[in-house]
Amino acid sequence: MKNKKRIFLYIFIVLLAFAVAFAPNNLFKRDTSTPTETIVIEPPKEEIPEEKPWDKYYNNETDLSSVREKYGNDEIVAELYIPDLIDVYIAQASDNDYYLNHSLYRKKDIKGSEYMDYRVNKDSKQINLYGHNSSTFNIPFRKLEKFLDKEFFESHPYVILTLDGEERAYEILAIKEVSTDYEHMKVNPDSMVEHIDKLKNNAKYVRNIEYDEDTKLLVMQTCSYAHKDNYYVITAIEVDRK
Repeated sequence: MKNKKRIFLYIFIVLLAFAVAFAPNNLFKRDTSTPTETIVIEPPKEEIPEEKPWDKYYNNETDLSSVREKYGNDEIVAELYIPDLIDVYIAQASDNDYYLNHSLYRKKDIKGSEYMDYRVNKDSKQINLYGHNSSTFNIPFRKLEKFLDKEFFESHPYVILTLDGEERAYEILAIKEVSTDYEHMKVNPDSMVEHIDKLKNNAKYVRNIEYDEDTKLLVMQTCSYAHKDNYYVITAIEVDRK
């Protein structure tokens, strides 16, 4: 009898040893871990846009009501600002003749005023501005001749046009002298790349700026005193609005 009990005891011990050896690893383990801290995933921070090189030229004076009141002229539609060169108000009449010999006060004046082509508006693919040159009077568009100097052209790339309550920044693409090929007066909004290519053709200086069919332009024209009946044409590409 004792031998049988001893045999059963041995069998029990052997079975227990097998059970322990082949049991799942975590069956006899206690969970001693502590709850982990909740990790909060923050949304990506919105990047602060880099300051653009023309931002310093914005002046935020987009309401021209007081200017119109000062001159008694509701045809003042814009302000043109070229750093270190020009800051002048722009009028727009029902034709391109009136401001050739009228001041912003609407008084007869041989010096005329700077004005916008009567055929364009705030949504036009190209906006043309005109003004007299003069060897006698120190008038605003006479100063555009400074862009004929390579150093000045390189160091003054930006133009700000305040129009319809917003400021538009333009980068000057080219300056050229024209005599008979008035491409700047032949705008086809459906062929802007071809048009701009022609505006660059035979230019004195050209800046490397990308453009496409959606590009919008600012063109400034004044007379050339280097050659009779010629014009200086400065073409600028819109790069920003504020």
